[in-house]
Amino acid sequence: MAVTLKQIAEKTGLSKPTVSQILNGKGLYSEDSRRRVWKAARELGYRTNAAARAVSTGTFGMVSLLLSTEKNRSTLPSLLLDGIQDELSERELHLNVAKLPDEQPTNDGFVPKILREWMADGLLIDYTDRIPRRMIELLREHNIPSIWVNSRQAADCVHPDDLAAGRRATEHLLSLGHRRIAFVDTSHPQDRMDIAHYSAQDRADGYAAAMKAAGQTPHVHRRDVSDPDYSRRQWTLSWLAGPDAPTAAVAYAVPCAVTVAWTLLGEGRQVGRDFSLIPMADTPGRLADIRFVTMIVPQHDMGQAAVRRLMEKISEPTKELHPLAIPFERSEGNSVAPPAE
Repeated sequence: MAVTLKQIAEKTGLSKPTVSQILNGKGLYSEDSRRRVWKAARELGYRTNAAARAVSTGTFGMVSLLLSTEKNRSTLPSLLLDGIQDELSERELHLNVAKLPDEQPTNDGFVPKILREWMADGLLIDYTDRIPRRMIELLREHNIPSIWVNSRQAADCVHPDDLAAGRRATEHLLSLGHRRIAFVDTSHPQDRMDIAHYSAQDRADGYAAAMKAAGQTPHVHRRDVSDPDYSRRQWTLSWLAGPDAPTAAVAYAVPCAVTVAWTLLGEGRQVGRDFSLIPMADTPGRLADIRFVTMIVPQHDMGQAAVRRLMEKISEPTKELHPLAIPFERSEGNSVAPPAE
């Protein structure tokens, strides 16, 4: 049998309204009264009735995080989840994680029931690429309080500022005296860019903008997935060689930088001495004794900012919030130096 407020009131000698307010964190009461109420609640095994609270307040105190069941269409790094959880904890809210087949959120009859069935006040949507267009339309049509995470939308989204990160990494290399700087991306083949995460294009565009501003020619290197003779080492050597070969590179991610570093090592060259290299990653990258200067993806900050934005959206569901781009930080390392020549 569920413990009632009346039982706690009888045990503490306080009124039911007083007990109710203390258990809900409201009102101004002495520390002694609060201790008595919470002590009695623990001893009696009292649990908050979430359904009753929802009826009385019109809210569930719950946020749902929506993920796709299809591999690589949602990413949930631990730092991003920590940021979401930390911000929700500050607000005494809870998180529900829902992994759904993509056809469900695009069904007209399903979307209006999302919040009611999941007992959630709003949605954090973690679809990073190949987002169903109908899903976006339905959420807007029904004014579902929702914020897109790590997705660059026209509104109601929070994402890393990949464009600025590519530009800042390139500007750092330019400040050291490099002029022949490449951008390398082994993660996204050139003939698959139409389904790539937005960051693949934004990081390269940021790099290109910095190069053009410095009067230099950008060179973006991506492989073609349809090439039957593709060899990662030979492909890397093809753009590292020649009289106008780059002296530095910005890498889309650490694995791309590792490919370049190993290739250089095989040619008797060393990153940080003969060649400068800056990748992007969730945490500082490393390869043996090479500590990459890394542009750090702001996963934790993005999680916190997404929750704050969702609270705004819950209070005004029909108001469109402008996209929020979270800046990268740059970690230090030994992978960059002025040009060897």
